[in-house]
Amino acid sequence: MVSTENDVTLANCAVSVVNESLFVYLKLKGAIDVEKEREKLNAKLTELQKQKESLNKAMSAKGYEEQVPGEVTQHFEREVAAKAEI
Repeated sequence: MVSTENDVTLANCAVSVVNESLFVYLKLKGAIDVEKEREKLNAKLTELQKQKESLNKAMSAKGYEEQVPGEVTQHFEREVAAKAEI
């Protein structure tokens, strides 16, 4: 569909500016199942939370600091920090 500058912005569309006189509208309504995507994201969040708990548990185990090399500890600490941002 071609529209002019006087047309109302199309609802349920994403817009991308190609140049000052050309805009591309992409119809999004019905393109994704929002509830299904929400379920996927919740499952991913649950998995990441489990991984974070597992890392925290391993790092708090008795003798961890003495038995695990420093670079491994730093790697785990970075992973925990990244998962904390969830």
